[in-house]
Amino acid sequence: MKTPARVLAVAACAAALLVVSWGVPHYLMNTGVRVVLPPQSAASQASASAVPTATPTPQQQAEAALEALRAAGAPQDLTADFLRFCEEQSPGICTALVAAVKNEGYSEELFWQVSGKSYLYYQALYTQPMAENVHDTGVTDGPAVLAFTGDVNFADDWYNMLHYAKTAGIEDCFGESLLAEMRAADVLLCNNEFAFSDRGSPMPGKQFTFRAKTANVSMWQQLGADIVGLANNHCFDYGEDAFLDTLSTLQGANIPYVGAGKNLEEAMQPQFFLVGGMKIGYVACTRAEKYILTPEAGETSPGVLRCYDPELAVQAIQTASEQCDYLVVYVHWGTEGSTVLEQAQTDLATRFTEAGADLIVGAHPHILQGAGWRQDTPVLYSLGNFWFNMETLDSALLKVTVSEPGAAGATVQLLPCIQTGGRVSLLEEDADRQRVLNSLNDVMENGYFDTNGNLCK
Repeated sequence: MKTPARVLAVAACAAALLVVSWGVPHYLMNTGVRVVLPPQSAASQASASAVPTATPTPQQQAEAALEALRAAGAPQDLTADFLRFCEEQSPGICTALVAAVKNEGYSEELFWQVSGKSYLYYQALYTQPMAENVHDTGVTDGPAVLAFTGDVNFADDWYNMLHYAKTAGIEDCFGESLLAEMRAADVLLCNNEFAFSDRGSPMPGKQFTFRAKTANVSMWQQLGADIVGLANNHCFDYGEDAFLDTLSTLQGANIPYVGAGKNLEEAMQPQFFLVGGMKIGYVACTRAEKYILTPEAGETSPGVLRCYDPELAVQAIQTASEQCDYLVVYVHWGTEGSTVLEQAQTDLATRFTEAGADLIVGAHPHILQGAGWRQDTPVLYSLGNFWFNMETLDSALLKVTVSEPGAAGATVQLLPCIQTGGRVSLLEEDADRQRVLNSLNDVMENGYFDTNGNLCK
């Protein structure tokens, strides 16, 4: 039982505690003395200080990136609007560019390094309307797969087409696996070794002249061709009217062409494809006639881009190489039926590489010729006949896989084929493929084909 004295003592203590806990802080706060509160935990601090912030818009990110890039040496023609476009295409690229320039300084190569898409690729998409010689494949991620054939002939009265008329169509003239490879390529280039027209007369003085009716242009689409070369010795076989019909027929089928045109400017004009985050370029030229009959394009006259005197072709290559990430030069040259390279071929290969070619692919001899290298630039001197007549001949589909801009970023593979009886097919047996590769290794300028058909140094 509590005594009165103990009750009074407890009450006094409680009153004193109340005064201390309430009165002292009240006094200190009202007399201007700072009260230091005990430290909070990190979690409670973050919770207390968290304030919602707005995510920067692409325009804000672009403006901030432009300031940093300009400070690192970016040119004045780089704009915030262009960077905003890049950010919309590849979210996060502006932040990545800013981080990259701190270590490396500014260069256009940074766009590829941080996003897997090149500056020229973004620029081509950004430019509206897109240039007429730029074609968007819609393939945004790499690598880019490019394919090439040698000579193809759709002439109405020629042997392979007479055979074609008796078949059920393309599938009876090309092997299933070969067609699959051709159609799977992101860009397939073939040599259009004839005129598309329903008029004209054979060129005087020529032993062989080739003309296909314009309706045959659908065959290119069935094969999967995305672009054709016209720099050859047969596109003008039926005269100027038929040649101009060839141009308009291809245009009507939305098939770009290189190496010829209604004037010199068009004949020198490159074609570009946006594929795998890169801008891939194509130029074509010819020096394939012992007796020169096919006219050279002039300022106001139609014809082909010749390279007997290589200066115009070199100029076209130099100009195109500055506008793309990877440049293909498709050239008609060499001696028919011979694996011996002409001095002109090897000299031109050097000139074209120096001008900016990343890959050089040849045709005209109607048989396969060997290959070689100029630094990192591979030279395939002749892909031979692809689908040209009824003869039995070794042939090939060239497959180039481009993983990054520049010649060093590509692998080159030859897929051996056989043309026989009006049909072209991939060689399926290892022994047959190796026979073709061995025969080419015997006539190489330098380098070799391995057992998989890869061109090696």
